[in-house]
Amino acid sequence: MACKKLGIEDENIMYSFSAFKKNEAECLNYFKEKDIVYIDEEYPEVLEDLNFSDDIGHIKLFIDKFKVSKSEIVTAVPPCGGLSLLNSSKSRGSDADVNKFIYFAIKFYLASNSDVLVLENAPGLTQKMGFSLLVKLYELIEKLGFKRKIQLVRTTTINHGIPQNRIRTFLYVHKKDGFVKLKNKIHDTPNLLTYLESFTYNADDEMSYCPGLNYDGPEWLEEIKNIGLTNDKNRIKSAWQLILDKGIDIKEFKDEKLIRFYNHIKNKMSIGLGFWDGSPLFPKDRINGLISKNGLKVLHPKNYSRYLTMRECMNLMGIPIDFNLADKARFNVICQNIPVNTAADAIKWAIEILENDADIKIKSKFLLQKNINMDLENDIVEWDNKNEGFIKYRKGERYEYISWEDWTGDKF
Repeated sequence: MACKKLGIEDENIMYSFSAFKKNEAECLNYFKEKDIVYIDEEYPEVLEDLNFSDDIGHIKLFIDKFKVSKSEIVTAVPPCGGLSLLNSSKSRGSDADVNKFIYFAIKFYLASNSDVLVLENAPGLTQKMGFSLLVKLYELIEKLGFKRKIQLVRTTTINHGIPQNRIRTFLYVHKKDGFVKLKNKIHDTPNLLTYLESFTYNADDEMSYCPGLNYDGPEWLEEIKNIGLTNDKNRIKSAWQLILDKGIDIKEFKDEKLIRFYNHIKNKMSIGLGFWDGSPLFPKDRINGLISKNGLKVLHPKNYSRYLTMRECMNLMGIPIDFNLADKARFNVICQNIPVNTAADAIKWAIEILENDADIKIKSKFLLQKNINMDLENDIVEWDNKNEGFIKYRKGERYEYISWEDWTGDKF
């Protein structure tokens, strides 16, 4: 979709694993001219290289057998659960088993002898939890006998024209003899209401239903109207947060189920405990990352009288207006993707690497640029082995040591 947005012709064949068929079915339904080769079905032996080792022989045989051609730019979107900040399980971290798909993507890119790899993953890849994985990727490339550079961009969708605070990491691997200083992509991002109202909506649109009604039912909407609940804060708030902040008494409630839960909240808070907050979300100028855990609960910012429709959720992901879900219940298919606008700029950065000479020539393992505050060209750091932190750059010169916490502490 990003290539379509940019008017770039991409290849009509993709490579994946059969475990991801359900996730990819909706895209194949939209891009009917494209095809996916499921590597493990066509050549099961390749699974022997799906690991954290430098095994690459079966990948090379697959590439030879299926005549996978060298590309200028290879894109990869391996599962991000291992480095997701939302994953609180023991499977999280640099050594999480799911990260083997990141290894595989690197090995596949190297075996194809392609020019630039752009790999998308969770923000944890540019935080301390992901550092040992980055080092291992660097060592993997060296051990396999390739000379490549690794540089990363940490960015948020707010800075790509959509009012959604969705932080992602893009990892670039390329053949240059140094690092390419990537340029800012300037977008005038409107506030949430202006953005949503900038689209033309058709009454007969298949995606005009509100998935939140299936999740919560009409009870919350009736209570919100009954108590006149609104958000006068500068950031997104849940219904329960607003009710507690405003000191609204349960006598104003009508729904018995919500009254019982209100009393449960009060009891929890009285003993210093938190509570699971599944109430509707009242956004202001932007929303947080649109994920399955909260996407169904976002209210329209105009008057908070209804949930966002599926089409509005798609618009917040930059998905084309002619895209429809074949399975309307599969909201997570939308949430698990990269917003199209963000992906488009990530491809533009890959093109910059492809078309420009390296302008930062240092012996660091990798270079990181942060685009959180729209200062990509100045917020640049290299890894400092001696101090286990970063050395920051300004105008191409080293000038300051900073810690992990200082660099990854995103301030908006």
